[in-house]
Amino acid sequence: GWFRLYAIATDVVLVAFATASGIAIQGLEKNDTPWAGAFERINAYTLMLWFVLMAVTVMRRSLDGVPQEQGLAEEHRTRERALTGAR
Repeated sequence: GWFRLYAIATDVVLVAFATASGIAIQGLEKNDTPWAGAFERINAYTLMLWFVLMAVTVMRRSLDGVPQEQGLAEEHRTRERALTGAR
């Protein structure tokens, strides 16, 4: 689905900017690394966004698998057990 394509695109971005960061960091001895930090931030934020989208996708799929009535009934039973002290 769409997440697989997004994951592949994320991998391409991560590899590209990791390579660019590696090239930019070579000027470290001369204190000439103007873009290295930007490339590393792009890598970090891209990975964090992938984590967020993966979590949202997993949560949506798990919620889609449970009918709303069933989820509410289970919540009601759990609250009743908590109030009565029953197991």
